[in-house]
Amino acid sequence: IPMPKTIPGYLAFYKNIDMIQESINLLELELEYPFIAKESYGSCGKGIYLIENREKLQSMLEILLYKPHLFQEFIEESAGIDIRVIVIGGKVVGAIQRSNMYDFRSNIEQGGKGSIYHIDIKLKKLAEDIASILDLDYCGIDFLKTKSGYLLCEVNSNAFFKTFEEVTDINIAKHYVEYLLEKTKLLDKNRNN
Repeated sequence: IPMPKTIPGYLAFYKNIDMIQESINLLELELEYPFIAKESYGSCGKGIYLIENREKLQSMLEILLYKPHLFQEFIEESAGIDIRVIVIGGKVVGAIQRSNMYDFRSNIEQGGKGSIYHIDIKLKKLAEDIASILDLDYCGIDFLKTKSGYLLCEVNSNAFFKTFEEVTDINIAKHYVEYLLEKTKLLDKNRNN
């Protein structure tokens, strides 16, 4: 699955100045400034930071001391823009493009705006493959669009869909409930056989 270079953060690794310096040196070997620091638990664009230089990285390491996190290559050509694809029961239901001209994050809650995105076969297959690999009945998958193709940014197993529904007129809740009812019927049928 194509994705930006991603480095795991280490919990409680930055206990002293030497450890912070060692971590900075390792990250600077792997990633170029600017890059992204991302808390592992968050939503709506919260807990995602743009690290422009060593000073910002040092202060961010102190903030992330005991929080699960990762670092990710910043894809400048996709700054403030991503594609959110909703997958239910292994099938793509639809997609929107989220755009924010004032922030590197595309999230609606950070000022982004949604518009319908006409998904192509390549992105559809990629999204369905990702949902299958992760064995998710429901997910919102965020992609960055680059000149060389789509990159997986993140997978949300509890993706919000209010804006998605407003933009696309697709009733996500209805699709999900129908899928769950069908899946329940199949499980019941298999138990009775």
